[in-house]
Amino acid sequence: MKKNVRKEYLAKRKQFTTTEINAWSLKIADIFLNSEFTQHQTFHVFLSMPKFNEVNTQYIIDELLRQGKDVVVPKMDGKQLLSCPYTNETKLVKNSWGIMEPESNQEVSPDKIDVVIVPMLISDAKGNRIGYGGGFYDRFLSSLDEKTKFVGVNFFESVKEDIPREEFDVLLDYLITPNDIYKFDK
Repeated sequence: MKKNVRKEYLAKRKQFTTTEINAWSLKIADIFLNSEFTQHQTFHVFLSMPKFNEVNTQYIIDELLRQGKDVVVPKMDGKQLLSCPYTNETKLVKNSWGIMEPESNQEVSPDKIDVVIVPMLISDAKGNRIGYGGGFYDRFLSSLDEKTKFVGVNFFESVKEDIPREEFDVLLDYLITPNDIYKFDK
């Protein structure tokens, strides 16, 4: 089922125009930046892949940096994700998957991360999410402190049907869409 749902939402997202993506991404950024999350200091934020019509997280990153927050971004290391410091001067390179990531292997300790903005395709009303299927974020999220908040950002509202959950899947704490912020009960 996950494979079919993944395929369905990739296809739906592919239909969005750049104008829609930018407008909705700005709304998501506005909701995030006007929430309780900005009380925290260290944020792990994925770098968007325009070819997949993802939420453009650069709006969030730019404002967090302007506010003097610490931003870290993912870098693939085998099947793991490292959290590497990010500033406006960070040199980015394309990895073997075509994803931009820091050239440096400098890593921020996972226990320093307060909030993770998680990439996703869709979630259900319980906080189960479907990503791209590699398990990178589930492995990464499971390595973090209980205090860390997991925030999915998505153009779609949660689906009503339960998404099948496997033992290694990690639940989201929150979902932000262009319309609102939703808290999941764990």
